[in-house]
Amino acid sequence: MKERMIETECPFCGHSFYIKRDTLIITTMSPLAVERLLDRTYFSHLCSRCHKLFYLTYPLMVRNPKKRYSLLLTEQKDVSGFDPEERVVVVKNVPQFYLAFHLLENDLNFKIVLNKKKRIEDKYKKMIWFDGYDDKNHCLWFDVDGENKAVLLSKEEGKNIHIGVMDELHERMLEDLYT
Repeated sequence: MKERMIETECPFCGHSFYIKRDTLIITTMSPLAVERLLDRTYFSHLCSRCHKLFYLTYPLMVRNPKKRYSLLLTEQKDVSGFDPEERVVVVKNVPQFYLAFHLLENDLNFKIVLNKKKRIEDKYKKMIWFDGYDDKNHCLWFDVDGENKAVLLSKEEGKNIHIGVMDELHERMLEDLYT
């Protein structure tokens, strides 16, 4: 992990302060950071003046050498210098970062999850959180105001939900589920 001092301001009371934060996380070396990213508490900060919770937004790179990806939270449009074999995902805000991290860590297909997420957001007219994929029941789970909602995948979506080649066992499980 690589740390630096970051100047920030509470969006509620305007309190200005410096805080030390990581700017680089290697997933294989930081299990606590991975856990906090998955449970969406990593960027949370409680203001010492007004005691309100808010997201600290600052440049961060998460690398997973085993899964060969880098995830960047940055305003920069041009990111270079990465191995061409490595998957590089760039996002601009904390909710996008949490979603991308969850999808990358679980080898899930961005297009399928984002399409389902958009449908639920359109239905409920609010932002929702992706909570995970249930391999056994072939559904995606979303958090809508603290309430869990399951969205079943079609047979085709089930075949394509995981990035990479699907193994025969997984394909047989899908066949059994949809027949």
